[in-house]
Amino acid sequence: GLLSWLEKQSVIRLTLTAIDGGTPAKSGSMIIIVNVLDVNDNTPVFSQTLYKASVYENVKIGTSIITLNATDLDAGSNGQVFYSFSDVANDGASSPLTSHTKLLIEVLDVNDNAPEISVTSLLNTVKEDASVGTAIALVSVFDKDGGKNGMVHSKITNDVPFKLETNYKNYYSLVVDGPLDREFTPQYNISITATDEGSPALSSTSVITVHISDVNDNKPLFTDSIINVYVTENSPVGAVMKTVSAVDADIDQNGQLSYSFLHNPSDSVHLSAIIEAVINNPLKLYRIEITILDVNDNSPSFLSTSQIINITEITSAGAKFPLHSANDADVGKNTVSTYRLSQNEYFTVATHKGETVTPELQLQKVLDREKQSVITLTLTAIDGGTPAKSGSMIIIVNVLDINDNAPVFSQTLYKANVYENVKIGTSIITLNATDLDEGSNGQVFYSFSEVGRGKQTDIFEINEKSGTVTNKKNIDFEQNTAFEIRVQASDGASSPMTSHAKLLIEVLDINDNAPEISVTLLLNTVKEDASIGTAIALVSVFDKDGGKNGMVHSKIANNVPFKLETNYKNYYSLIVNGPLDREFTPQYNISVTATDEGSPALSSTSVITVHISDVNDNKPLFTDGIISVYVKENSPVGAVLKTISAVDADIDQNGHVSYSFLHNPSDSVHLSAMVNINSETGDIVSLQSFNYEETKTFQLFNIITNKMIDSVTIVIRHSLNEIMSDHDVHCSS
Repeated sequence: GLLSWLEKQSVIRLTLTAIDGGTPAKSGSMIIIVNVLDVNDNTPVFSQTLYKASVYENVKIGTSIITLNATDLDAGSNGQVFYSFSDVANDGASSPLTSHTKLLIEVLDVNDNAPEISVTSLLNTVKEDASVGTAIALVSVFDKDGGKNGMVHSKITNDVPFKLETNYKNYYSLVVDGPLDREFTPQYNISITATDEGSPALSSTSVITVHISDVNDNKPLFTDSIINVYVTENSPVGAVMKTVSAVDADIDQNGQLSYSFLHNPSDSVHLSAIIEAVINNPLKLYRIEITILDVNDNSPSFLSTSQIINITEITSAGAKFPLHSANDADVGKNTVSTYRLSQNEYFTVATHKGETVTPELQLQKVLDREKQSVITLTLTAIDGGTPAKSGSMIIIVNVLDINDNAPVFSQTLYKANVYENVKIGTSIITLNATDLDEGSNGQVFYSFSEVGRGKQTDIFEINEKSGTVTNKKNIDFEQNTAFEIRVQASDGASSPMTSHAKLLIEVLDINDNAPEISVTLLLNTVKEDASIGTAIALVSVFDKDGGKNGMVHSKIANNVPFKLETNYKNYYSLIVNGPLDREFTPQYNISVTATDEGSPALSSTSVITVHISDVNDNKPLFTDGIISVYVKENSPVGAVLKTISAVDADIDQNGHVSYSFLHNPSDSVHLSAMVNINSETGDIVSLQSFNYEETKTFQLFNIITNKMIDSVTIVIRHSLNEIMSDHDVHCSS
């Protein structure tokens, strides 16, 4: 076998026998002991290729976590195993062999971190009229622990009109959740608590202070509802007769009171009438709908005091005859709600409710002319007011002798349409009615019914023989989109019979009106530092046409730093949309164009002139950075050494430049004793005679003014080009 494999057999025992050649042969033996010496040919072997262990965080230092195990088949020092964190295991050989394994230690979480709450305020103060859902702050919660220990639940722990609204996981918005009232609670301290799911659970609390700002939601209240003032006759003009006072729960501007008289139209003496309009800054525009509540101060009334109806005695029961409707200037429930007919044995009144309530006379019992040839009825219109008001009309029914057949219209409702602005005399529709009688009794004559006659019969006319309806005046869609006309057909009998129908004429729109643009300026001038979003004007657009012809799109047609912002439908705000610079553009002519969707489209343009007002955003500038002044020695006192000038791009007060010297503390000589400068003209004047041998140089000094500043260095030189002094000159506006 191979002796090198000590690991198989470390000691080998052999017997060596010597044999002679005799007969019989003899022999002798010897024991051989072979010790197989070790060579380091085996690496240590770990019991596992991957060891796993777990340990709780924060255990004591020195805590045993796991014991690794590796074996080496070599002997002696070659078989000794040593462990280290170099990811290897070594044996004890002089040239050690190594093996590797992995150890995965899982750290188990302990709930040792409380949640952390972070708050970012969105509003410094919250208006007391803030709507539910208004966001006040952003709240985020973080827990460093893992698993359930890191799962956090947040809530507001005190009773406040706010709530936490989840945005994403542990990110919340703090929003208004109920009405606010600064006069009752001017400040809220909102306690937000975040608690994790650990055992035991940990929690944190953050207090958010919210200040409530005032809105003008309280009207002034007088201490007395009735104030009696006693005045002595012939008291002097200007005498104080009474001092009235009121209180307002609001604060600051909202609580400031002013007093004035309201004029009562019933006053025999006019006191005063004051109308105030307030626009708050910053401007916020709202659509305001004003509803005037009606008082039942008008009675229903009929256009005519009486109505005559001719009915033949063979008319069947159930026949209906249109009646004049009553008018009521009131609206809503205070207008006409029902009709009543005086008690009789033949007729009842039927009503139809649409936009208005219209009455019809319905025959309940066949008439008998021999019994009663004239029936007089009273129709009463009653409104829905409290107390109810009413108006009446007399109905006279003439019972006619037998005229067998009344004209019959081919339709009970005729419909026609016509484009606006058609020529006068245009045929719109031809009605048709027939009468089965012969002779004059069978002749049909058409007319507009007196019932419901209004301005529509002033626009149209009907040919009494042909039944053709034409227009006798211009038709304007913008004034009337449809006409409902009652028409009647009567026969030629001496006591004519009449039948009725309705004619509905729909007016079709044509695009004959261009949009109208109305502009209300909010600011006479706009400051050049006006912020983006500043409202300049209100723009409204209206098109009298209907449908697509009346749909309008508005835009600014030229390139200006303004834009139209929609408020409601065709109502816009003209607002600043970019930086303004009066020095570059002192005036803008903004072209607003409104175009409808008609075919062909019509458009209008309105030019809004906006003047830009100046702000002090430019500093004065000297024409030269260094000004050389040459002065002769012994020049007379009061001589103008130099006149300096600066320019300022601003205007008026902002562009006014004044000049002055700033004393430099390092000057050895007080310069105010040597030179002076005229603040308005910039003349530098000597206050003493200069002696070159005594004074050769000055310390630097500056010239400034009271606002924005620029500076220049003035070098005062001797006439022989010797430097006498250097000075900094500043100017400002």
